[in-house]
Amino acid sequence: MGDLFASGRRRGGQADEDEESLKWAAIEKLPTYDRLRTSVFQSLSGPLVEENPHRGRKNRTVDVRNLDLTDRQKFIDRILKVAEEDNGKFLNKFRKRINRVGIELPTVEARFKHLTIEADCYAGTRALPSLPNVARNIGESALTMLGVIRHAERKKLTILNNISGIVKPTRMTLLLGPPSSGKTTLLLALAGKLDQNLLSELARREKDAGIFPDVDVDLFMKVTSKKDQEQYWKYNAKPYRYVSVSEFSDMFKHYHVGMRLENELSVPYDKSRSHRAALVFKSFSVPNMELFRASWDKEWVLIKRNSIVYVIKTLQIFMNGFVTATLFIRTRMNVETENDGEVYVGAMLFAILSNTFNGAAELSIIVKRLPVFYKQRDLLFHPAWTFTLPIFLMQLPVSLLESAVWMAITYYPIGYAPEASRFFKQFILVFLVQQTAASMFRLIAGLCRSMIIANTGGTLTLMLVFLLGGFILPKGQIPSWWQWSYWISPLTYGYNAIVVNEMFAPRWMDKKASDNVTSLGVQVLKNFGVFANRNWYWIGTGVLVGFVILFNVLFTLSLMYLNPTGKPQAIISDEDSMEPSQLKSSMLV
Repeated sequence: MGDLFASGRRRGGQADEDEESLKWAAIEKLPTYDRLRTSVFQSLSGPLVEENPHRGRKNRTVDVRNLDLTDRQKFIDRILKVAEEDNGKFLNKFRKRINRVGIELPTVEARFKHLTIEADCYAGTRALPSLPNVARNIGESALTMLGVIRHAERKKLTILNNISGIVKPTRMTLLLGPPSSGKTTLLLALAGKLDQNLLSELARREKDAGIFPDVDVDLFMKVTSKKDQEQYWKYNAKPYRYVSVSEFSDMFKHYHVGMRLENELSVPYDKSRSHRAALVFKSFSVPNMELFRASWDKEWVLIKRNSIVYVIKTLQIFMNGFVTATLFIRTRMNVETENDGEVYVGAMLFAILSNTFNGAAELSIIVKRLPVFYKQRDLLFHPAWTFTLPIFLMQLPVSLLESAVWMAITYYPIGYAPEASRFFKQFILVFLVQQTAASMFRLIAGLCRSMIIANTGGTLTLMLVFLLGGFILPKGQIPSWWQWSYWISPLTYGYNAIVVNEMFAPRWMDKKASDNVTSLGVQVLKNFGVFANRNWYWIGTGVLVGFVILFNVLFTLSLMYLNPTGKPQAIISDEDSMEPSQLKSSMLV
């Protein structure tokens, strides 16, 4: 009976294997393009049987590009269920598949010879981040740029000193060393990502140019540490003595490993041995549109995850609009005199300011996202525009909704001009003011890059934009040497456009001002220093669109070329910065 069941299991397993073989045979008949994107996907159709792992699985042919998120997640969970074990199993399966057909995977060999890297650093108390030191650093940088002084008072720190080596492919290379021994600097040098603003030119170039660097920080170089070295002393019969870095280096060069390394480096590397597929000749291995779609999907996920933020912003707009509508209620708003026009101008000005402040939330949102962006940018995950463009496009419907909420609550309750065309014109203006403000705050976040500096920069920018917008101080009263600033304030155009849209309505233009000559609407415009020209609505609208584009382009450029703030600066003690002769003298004293 046992043999009967066993034979039944074998027949069932054989049938499953035959089914899988048939599917693979069908895949092999597909054209090359389709065959490379088609595979067999196994899904559970019943309980797994230990004696027959194929039983309980259902095979189906799928296009890997069309797998949904659920199938993708099931596949990853199945092959990497236990990361410590399954990862090795999967890599062994991958290697066996490659070896069966005799394919040699592309590899790269990295070589470096006589690599020396130095940095300028401050010594002792001069390196402390105190207010006098910061002020002194700013002053020295300014004087250096002006050519008053040649260079600031800094010491030369040799991070890597004349090192050579080979990182061979298909091997695991272990890089060991205590803190501040240059491990990260070496990896950055091999990756071509050294910061040239911090690091000096290679010592080889100094030698070629006849420049001799200062000899003052040799004692700072610790591949080993003076304090920790004694515990590794091997010769119990001999008293311990400190072995310097230069001694270690000389011993390694005369050791058989170092001699073999020197021999290998002396022979020029045959570049024909490198497979072209092992090197990347483009910044991004994925097409730009696929990167854009991935960033778009990521932005959509973030919006859904942070939906409470947008709900609160909409509620804020609703509350501000409700307060504005009840404050400027139409039952108390008349259209008879110039004083009535002033009240309407005040209501429109408050609308501009409220919707400008609505964009301030972008400041903190962008600053918090910048650390992750900088890591992804430096690792060439995607270009900066695939990060900024989805942010801008995703915010458009949100801004449209907020603008619609504001207009629905305020326009007719306040009693603006009843024409539908003027309603939609003001709606467009409110939307553009929100977009201009949001784009401006994104740019401030990209330039400042930290929350403290961004808050200061945002506050200063708002003060200047408000002060120069023409409503606190009319254009005619701005000094001639500040007239240019009036034209660069975005609120100048929003303020002029929204007031012109209302004051050129028939109910204002059909009535006379106090002089019985000028139209009431034109007189109100003159009283507030607003251009009495119908075209200023379209001028203001067009300029706001230009500001939106300009701010977003500058935001993208700031993310492309600026680096995170607060990079670590090399620091050495006064003792380590002394000349060897000075150090001996101080020890004798």
